[in-house]
Amino acid sequence: MIPDEALSFDPLLASEISSGAANVVRGGSLVVDLKQINPGTATIYLYLDYNNSSSATLMRTFTVTEYGSIKVDTWDVSFAVDNRTGFDDLANVQISFTDSNYIYGGTAPQYQSFTLNELVNGEGTFKYAVGHSYEVSASHAIWNETEEKYENFTALDIYDWTGSGSSSTGFNQISDGELTLVSLPTKPVEIGLYVD
Repeated sequence: MIPDEALSFDPLLASEISSGAANVVRGGSLVVDLKQINPGTATIYLYLDYNNSSSATLMRTFTVTEYGSIKVDTWDVSFAVDNRTGFDDLANVQISFTDSNYIYGGTAPQYQSFTLNELVNGEGTFKYAVGHSYEVSASHAIWNETEEKYENFTALDIYDWTGSGSSSTGFNQISDGELTLVSLPTKPVEIGLYVD
């Protein structure tokens, strides 16, 4: 349930959008204090009547669930890394997959990372939320035991890749570091790493 006290409205003024614009309300955000809500269904009726703008009404039904209970379909996707960086200390080369369409409270992880020494013959598997896209990034850094931090950080570039698909359905691909899958790949996604 969502009590009234959990709701507030943060107005967006025209002057915040464009310099020299009038100080009138042009939009805003409905803010919900997540610490005050509980699982259940509630209909929110919000009436806004600012003296310098037209009135507006919002009515929407929301369902609040326990964190981690939103079922997100996933695929186990194999990937193969081709390390062309010149870094052969594989424990210090990390590859990461970040869900660009992450659903807060969903069963699919937002972020997954692997060091190259964790892979078997350069191959691994990660959870891919169906219908989402992922930022693929990689880096090399050396862990300083004494100061407990990474040093000598180098961002690594990711080669573009095109897998199976068609012009009508789209392609499994990595383009500018963004992985999009239209179907479960039958072969590992190829991730080429290099230093620019």
